Amino acid sequence: MNFEFSPLGIHVTVLVVGPTQTAIIEKFGLDPRSMPMKPMPPDRCVFEALDAINRNRPSFINGRLNRVMNALIPSRLSRKMMKKMMEQGLRKRGVLR
Repeated sequence: MNFEFSPLGIHVTVLVVGPTQTAIIEKFGLDPRSMPMKPMPPDRCVFEALDAINRNRPSFINGRLNRVMNALIPSRLSRKMMKKMMEQGLRKRGVLR
């Protein structure tokens, strides 16, 4: 999108957000202190996103650790790990059996 719209003066940045410390984490029954990757503070996510937009980055993964993990762990394995973590949280809340 960034490339396609740039002749019109429109710049697009896709932000890939990692775990962020918001109310949804606790709603899923997850404890941020026991998560394998500690959630980022929302203000840090916003700061990095705005910086990526200002630099006209077509895509950006926030958080240094998230970028390292993205480079080292195949996406299929990463999705599997996230699924397992979400299922554990939902089981704790009684949503899944």
